[in-house]
Amino acid sequence: MSRSRANQHPHTSYPAQDAQREHPTIQCDFFFMEAGKEDAVVALLMVDVWSRYVSVVPLKPRNTQTVGNALVKFLGDVGRVERTEIAGDNEPVLVAGMKFCQRARQQLGLETILTFNRTYEKTRTSVAERFVQTVRGLQKTLVSHLEASIKAAIPAGHPMIQWAAMHSAWIYSRFHVHATLRTTPYQSLFGRPYRGKLVSFGQTVYGLDPKADKYRPAWIRGAWLGKDSTDMDLISTDGQNVVRTKAVRRIGEEWDAALVLGVDDSKPGIWPSTGEAQTNNHSFASSSSKGN
Repeated sequence: MSRSRANQHPHTSYPAQDAQREHPTIQCDFFFMEAGKEDAVVALLMVDVWSRYVSVVPLKPRNTQTVGNALVKFLGDVGRVERTEIAGDNEPVLVAGMKFCQRARQQLGLETILTFNRTYEKTRTSVAERFVQTVRGLQKTLVSHLEASIKAAIPAGHPMIQWAAMHSAWIYSRFHVHATLRTTPYQSLFGRPYRGKLVSFGQTVYGLDPKADKYRPAWIRGAWLGKDSTDMDLISTDGQNVVRTKAVRRIGEEWDAALVLGVDDSKPGIWPSTGEAQTNNHSFASSSSKGN
């Protein structure tokens, strides 16, 4: 009566039980990039429950359109063209964004079901809640390694923290082997393991300039920020521009504190919190939704 313990309830999924659902489910939830600040950037985490494929999109601003566009893009990335459920909290902005996504998919002839948590309970977003902690752990690991490499502290609220969160979700989806699924989320969705090449987050590299002049050097120096959903590398060249390139080259173990700390999302050419950036006046979407 006093010493016996309850049965263990592991927090793992059961593919057979998940497969009994009539349609795939996307769970989504907000989380803050830093604690104790009302104006802190808020990120939207989205996870495909069947495959455990996850994505993080920092939102600045956070409104119906940015949330809705992020959900639409994520559903496209995971290839959910069948009847799909989106589950989230009752937060007004999230509810409005989910409805925005539902209308956008309806115009494409795709059926979307919306479900919401009841007040003071998290049953419909339990997977997303757990992934927030996982992504935060990976994010802190990337930032700590970067600080040790550049021998400088990254201030709270710095854009590199947002890029670290996006990259954390990206690498989890491609390299984490789920204990029950016995495969990575990427392979679960696309039927093959990820074979792309990576470098360390924030490391100094040379990227192939997509707008290179044949009479000028074709490779430009920058800090590596990660990859987008189309597997293109993203590098910050001068803190004001992010270049989307199809090839990068390392130049040894080189780290540049000025290059990393100079990244500024208030500049006109780089908006990491929206996932959109520019190079040579040509905008492109990174791992977040274009136009967020």
